[in-house]
Amino acid sequence: MGAVRQKTALRVAHFHAEAFVRTIKRDYTRVNPIPDARTVLESLPLWFEHYNSLHPHKALGYRSPREFIASRQPG
Repeated sequence: MGAVRQKTALRVAHFHAEAFVRTIKRDYTRVNPIPDARTVLESLPLWFEHYNSLHPHKALGYRSPREFIASRQPG
């Protein structure tokens, strides 16, 4: 009797959350000149804004999330 793994919404959401954290660490935290906890926490709002407005995403055709959403709006 073999177990069958199914994709669930929770599992998919968990995967996306882990990928997001890896990206923030790789592209923002590790290149920060002072990557201590306080500096990281203070920088997060700016990094999130950059991530959503300017950071290219492979899954979105190397566009930022805001560019991708704007391209899908009618008119």
